[in-house]
Amino acid sequence: MCLECRALGALLAAGAADGVAVTLASVRALDFSPTVLEIEDKRLRDGAAEAYLAETLAALGEHFGVELVPVTVDSDGSCLPHAVSRCLVGKEVLFDVLRAALSRELRENRASYRPVLQQSMSDATFEEYWQGVCDEAAPTRGERTKRWLGPEHVLAL
Repeated sequence: MCLECRALGALLAAGAADGVAVTLASVRALDFSPTVLEIEDKRLRDGAAEAYLAETLAALGEHFGVELVPVTVDSDGSCLPHAVSRCLVGKEVLFDVLRAALSRELRENRASYRPVLQQSMSDATFEEYWQGVCDEAAPTRGERTKRWLGPEHVLAL
């Protein structure tokens, strides 16, 4: 992830933590589009994933007329929000804003996830487990925390 993305992501997340509403709509006017150099940078392409998915990518192109290219994202515990941010705005800059929204979603809608996740846990055990899930989703403020996101986070995001 570029230094610009790490710094801007931390600033956007800090604003969200301070009660400043940072949403996709509020940052839409900012241009996070990748530059031509970034697009042409072959290091952004995940060659191993491209080879592994070659048949699938070709079928998607043939049947739907789309050309998809697997890209690399940092493996620092935030790969899910990095990838979603890349899909939304072309850069990883929104990763911490997405983490903040994810954390808020998990805390505010805990009851919605209980029937789907960990049904066999006692209420006390589930509360402890869910607190950990919410804590793992919290923004990193640009730090490499190694707080990995899991299936619960995929479901919520």
